[in-house]
Amino acid sequence: MDRTNAPKILYKYMPAETALKVLQTQTIRFSDPKKFNDLYDSDVPIKLRVNRNLTSKDFIAMLEEFEKNPELKLYLPAGMTLEKMKGLVKQYRYSINPVDHLNKTLDNMRKNMRVLSLSSNRDNLLMWAHYSNNHKGIVIGFKRNSDLLKYATPVLYSKNIPVIDGKLLRDFKLSTKEALRELQVLFQTKSLDWEYEQEWRCALDVVKRYEYCLRENPNLKYQSSVLYEELFCQKEFVHIPFYPEDVQSIYLGANINIIDENIIINIIRENYPRVSIFKASRNENKFMLDFKRILDS
Repeated sequence: MDRTNAPKILYKYMPAETALKVLQTQTIRFSDPKKFNDLYDSDVPIKLRVNRNLTSKDFIAMLEEFEKNPELKLYLPAGMTLEKMKGLVKQYRYSINPVDHLNKTLDNMRKNMRVLSLSSNRDNLLMWAHYSNNHKGIVIGFKRNSDLLKYATPVLYSKNIPVIDGKLLRDFKLSTKEALRELQVLFQTKSLDWEYEQEWRCALDVVKRYEYCLRENPNLKYQSSVLYEELFCQKEFVHIPFYPEDVQSIYLGANINIIDENIIINIIRENYPRVSIFKASRNENKFMLDFKRILDS
């Protein structure tokens, strides 16, 4: 993906109640995409440009990919070598549907995947209505170069189900850009009906994140017991911490409750000293929002 023109700020729409929790705890929720409101979310039907059954020859070619990447050998069964595996494959006449094979692999990824959805747009009227409680909530602007969002990628929008070449069939560990691109196409392609959201996504694997956190911080269980439990139990919601400096700006909805507004302003003043706050209002000439700065960074 070309990041030359990628946005520097990504925006998260949310109700005021959610915003208070996010700002107070300095954590944000990654969710199971199966709970999202799009029937195709992270589960686009697989359409291969050439759809022929996989044979023993194909599986041997996959094993040869293991030989090119020493790290992949870690995924072989205990006591099994590449030569032994090739010998076993040659004994059988495989004829496996490639779509079924890919779906099994991707199902394991989907099971462990949690997603944070954001937008490159801060002033979409539909987004404010749908995700920020009819303009009673807020929008938080996060810096895309922060640790939280540095791997964010844009959602792709299409009228038709995309067709892929099947690079994933030989590179399920995503060692090439082509395979990674196909995974993004399958997990992050949505109908044109959703294009108004201008969505960007961060995804994490709960199992890999759990292993990484324990490796980097063996005391995670005691220092961050909530995150530890969410990762260990593979819960559908995982709350990932961020730093105050990751937040660039806050946008209060035009209809926000005055009590919520004052609480949020006080939290920002106390814990986010470099964050600017803006208040939304209706533009009197166009169907759009105006934002007035009410607190400087």
